[in-house]
Order: sequence, then C-alpha cells, then structure tokens
Amino acid sequence: MASQVDRVNEFTAAFDGAIGSDVKDVREQLCGEGARDKGEYTGWPQLGGRTVVDAIAAIGAALGVPGMYDPHSEQQAGDKSA
Repeated sequence: MASQVDRVNEFTAAFDGAIGSDVKDVREQLCGEGARDKGEYTGWPQLGGRTVVDAIAAIGAALGVPGMYDPHSEQQAGDKSA
C-alpha cells in the first residue's frame, strides 16, 4: 500500500509533467517555428523571420509609434555595414 507521501509524489509528478510541455508550446509560439528549447529564437516565416515580439515592434515602427523600432531591420542594417 502506497504511503501518503508516495501518493502526493505521484500526483505531483503527473500534474507537473504536462507543465514543461506547455511552457515549451508557449515558447515556440512566441519565439518561432521549432524554438521549443531555451536560447532558440528562430522567428516565424510569415513574420519575416521575426518572433512575435519583434513583429509587434516592426508594426509599431511602421505606424510611427515613438520608441518602437524593427530590430530585424536594425540587424540587417548592422550586417550590411560590417
């Protein structure tokens, strides 16, 4: 017969097991296709290789929102001058 501690540990393992996968799903949605692991920021093809946050910044820059800029075009401009 399982002890109370064993039952709590089994419940916690089953409950927490899905959280790691859920976090990776959210990370991929924000950071890009195939970017489920830490440090991957591949962007989305339909966003021009941008992450969701970078796409929002690009839209803000295109609309002239003060303080917003397109980091993707800044990187490209930096690469061209190098």
